Amino acid sequence: MNKQSQENLATKVEELLAETSEQEYQEILDIAAFRRPWRPVRRGLINIFDQFLHVSYAFIVFLPVLAWPSLWTAAVGGFLLGVIREVEQYRNQDLHILMFWDRLQDIIFFTIGSMLIYYVASQFI
Repeated sequence: MNKQSQENLATKVEELLAETSEQEYQEILDIAAFRRPWRPVRRGLINIFDQFLHVSYAFIVFLPVLAWPSLWTAAVGGFLLGVIREVEQYRNQDLHILMFWDRLQDIIFFTIGSMLIYYVASQFI
């Protein structure tokens, strides 16, 4: 299917769903997407590059906590881990929906979680 056909089909879908609320619209699109899940197969150098980035992220996130163990470096590490995860999730998401408050909440809980793990670990070590 070429780009013009895709645009025409998208216009027809929008017309069919014109009288739905924004929430209903997204729920219907989610149902349709889950009925026909598709993800591109990642092979070759892009997969190696992706794994290299994972290792790099681990160094960026955990090295400061190992070098300067404190609750604040754990918080920074959790914050960075949350930001990295949310950016990756946004990049790889089908519809590229921003969802700012949901993503901010996830980042905050990554930060709090890492602080909690550090605190509990420091009590036993």
